[in-house]
Amino acid sequence: VLRQLRDIAAAINTRGRVLDEWGFGGRPGSRGYHVLFAGPSGTGKTMSASVIAAETGRELWVVDLARVVDKYLGETEKALDRVLRAAESSGALLLFDEADALFGRRGEVREAKDRWANVEVAYLLQRIEEHDGVSVLTTNVSHHIDEAFARRMSQRVEFTVPDATLRRQLWL
Repeated sequence: VLRQLRDIAAAINTRGRVLDEWGFGGRPGSRGYHVLFAGPSGTGKTMSASVIAAETGRELWVVDLARVVDKYLGETEKALDRVLRAAESSGALLLFDEADALFGRRGEVREAKDRWANVEVAYLLQRIEEHDGVSVLTTNVSHHIDEAFARRMSQRVEFTVPDATLRRQLWL
């Protein structure tokens, strides 16, 4: 886990060179860097996102789902678009804590509400792929994340419950 976290910080720090100087930034969906942190509660997923933000000199913005998710059709998408655009212009690292609530699996359409839920997930999939910034998604139940999101992640880190010795090694 520690090696992966260091690799993520290094990848974020060298994104400019890789994308602009080496020419990899011209491909669609290639400018963003998205990471999935999965594991049980209390394993350091959120803290790791803050450490990576600090290590890369970025502000950490935690997306407040209560302020973003809206019961009216299309409003969640508009709110997320505003957040993603603001993060792109500021260079902030976006943290979607408990991401499975927002990036959940698309399901079978049985009622009209199911169709709109699937449209919302499809929009998020498209928008996160277009996002030129850095984002971290955390989840306690990774099997609830839509597989299409999981495939678009630049890195996936599986957190396990560390014992006291390992926890000390990770953060000292």
